[in-house]
This record gives sequence, C-alpha cells and structure tokens, in this order.
Amino acid sequence: MLRYLKVGLAALAGLVALTLAVILVRGAMDAPAAVDPALILAKAASYDAEIKRDEYGIPHISGPRDADVAFGLGFAHSEDDFSTIQNVAIATRGKLAAYQGKKAAITDYLVRLMGVWDAVNANYDKLPADVRKVLEGYAEGVNFYAVKHPDEVEPGFLPFTGKDVAAGFVFKTPFFYGLDKTLIGVFEGRIGGKSKELSKQEKDAFLPGAATLPIGSNGVAVAPSRSDDGV
Repeated sequence: MLRYLKVGLAALAGLVALTLAVILVRGAMDAPAAVDPALILAKAASYDAEIKRDEYGIPHISGPRDADVAFGLGFAHSEDDFSTIQNVAIATRGKLAAYQGKKAAITDYLVRLMGVWDAVNANYDKLPADVRKVLEGYAEGVNFYAVKHPDEVEPGFLPFTGKDVAAGFVFKTPFFYGLDKTLIGVFEGRIGGKSKELSKQEKDAFLPGAATLPIGSNGVAVAPSRSDDGV
C-alpha cells in the first residue's frame, strides 16, 4: 500500500461532421460499467511505494520493485495534474467528443485514422512482462488517486489501465515529430510548406492554433547511480 505521508482542416472537419453522431453514440454504448472502489483499493494494497516531496514539491519515489515505483509515480502525477491525465486518456480512447462536444470530434477521428487501439490490442501482450507491470503499476496509482477523489472523476473514466498508458504513447508521440503539420498539409491538398500547427493545449486538442508554441512535456531524470550504464 502507498506509504505517502512520510513526506485547410475544412476537409477533415467535414468528414468528422459526418461521423460525429456515430462517435457520440458509440462512446455512450462503449461506456464501461461502474467500477467497485473496493477492487481498486485491493489492487493498490499489492504495491509498496514511498513518496517524499522536497521543499520544491518535487516527488521522490522509491519502492522495492519497478512496478511499485510506477504506482507511486502514477499517484504523485495524479496529485499534480489528474485533470490532464484523465483528459488525455479519454482523448486517446477516441471518446473526447462524448465529453466535450463536436469540436473534439477531430481528435476522435485521428485516433481511429491512426489505428491506435488496433496497434495496442495486437501488441500489448507481446511487451515484456516487466514492462507491462510498470505500465499497469502506473495505471493503478492513477486509479488509487481517483477513488480517493471521486469528485474529480468523469463518468466512465475508470478503470484506467496499462493499455491506456501504452495507447497514450502510441497516439501522442508522432505529434512531437510534426505529424500535425503533415496532416494539415494532406487535408489542404499539399505536403510541405508553412502551415499553422495543431494546438497542443488539451482544451482545444488538435484544433488549428493561431500561435505556434514550443512543444514540451514531462521530464523524468534518472541518477547515474541508478542507471545500468552509469550515465
């Protein structure tokens, strides 16, 4: 158990409009059944993580196994920004329009266009067992936070799973390498050239942005003494 208190998109928009009703209906039909909080708490009891925050609020997480540390990271990350974790998971499931309306249908369309869940479902079980344990440990840390703060949880979000974590990487990573520009070029009838980027802000995820902003994300540091190669 967690020991914590120790310290042209017009073409795309037109196509999306045709499929929006289907997406919204499918999202409602696919909503998972209610999750028993006791089940999540029971799973959390199998992890042993310690979180200590320093004077800057930075969490320092330790545990006997990598999966335990991943569990602690999921919980600490949720403390700091649960809303974004939840929104990204919903978007990655291709169900953002069911929560935010037709403006988010572009994101749902892209999830299907990229075959995110086809890839995850076909390959998740092929990942090394220790990798899957880390993904699932992180997910259980998020779930543990969620059951402790039910007022922050959107209907249908739980349970968050290791597959959700993997799918987030499958979906988001290509956009850090310019896929948004390529997609805009395709739907504007050209490839290359200067074009507006798609917004990285979660509230307007993947809608055209007026300003080009630097792309960034969370960073994780590993001390040389903790790495295999000492770097």
